[in-house]
Amino acid sequence: MKKLILAIGIIFIISANVFSKEYARIVSIAPQGTNALYELGLDEQVKGITIYCPQGKFKKEIVGTILDPNIEKIISLKPDLVVASKDANNKNIVQTLRKFNIEVFVFEQSDSFKAICDNFMRLADLLDQSKKAREIIKTSQKIIEDIKEKNRGVPVQSVFWQVGSAPLYTAGRKSFLNDYNAFTNTKNIYIDINVNYLPVNIEDVYLRNPQIIAIITMDDDFNDAQWQKFKNLSAVKNKKIFKIDPDSLFGLTPLKFAQALEILEELFYK
Repeated sequence: MKKLILAIGIIFIISANVFSKEYARIVSIAPQGTNALYELGLDEQVKGITIYCPQGKFKKEIVGTILDPNIEKIISLKPDLVVASKDANNKNIVQTLRKFNIEVFVFEQSDSFKAICDNFMRLADLLDQSKKAREIIKTSQKIIEDIKEKNRGVPVQSVFWQVGSAPLYTAGRKSFLNDYNAFTNTKNIYIDINVNYLPVNIEDVYLRNPQIIAIITMDDDFNDAQWQKFKNLSAVKNKKIFKIDPDSLFGLTPLKFAQALEILEELFYK
């Protein structure tokens, strides 16, 4: 009986080694994936990224843009795995890569902090980094809980998320940005619109009268002149119009989300 148990144990170990796959050459065509791979300690295994992804500690080949990655360049890197995202990448790109027998991991839509954590955990499970991922999620959740507790009971402030200026775009109910609101005890003025993002006109924003305007832009020459002409707008009177770097908000990993929340909490309540 002991010999049988020992034999089964040996077979299990051998099977685990045979069927577990090591990913030594990874290409990421979504910033979310690139950030996740770095946080999981796999910077060196990442061989290719898009122009919109952070470079990391090790030099990587550029494989084009998020919407138009260079398929030939990706194939030339001989990846074990390509990481993509439904939020960022065209599904036709994923289908094309799979036709060339390239394994592709796709992040599902990240419409909440929970979804961000679930995506992160799925990737970590695939790459045998589950323990590290759980630790990162736990750390991120602690940061969030501390912020929630700190602002519990304070008056709720209304927020307008400006995610585009020409045309003017904002976040609706299905955007993960609403979790930033929930965890800072604020409210998106367009949470009543059941979409991810939507175009709006400036007059409607004025009528909804947000107390905070968060302008998400990489423009160093940003100015809030279009809002300052509305002297009776609460955000103008409160001097609460802020520029926020999109890389801070749209990292879409548990840790990036928690770090962004710290930035927002400081801005909203200073």
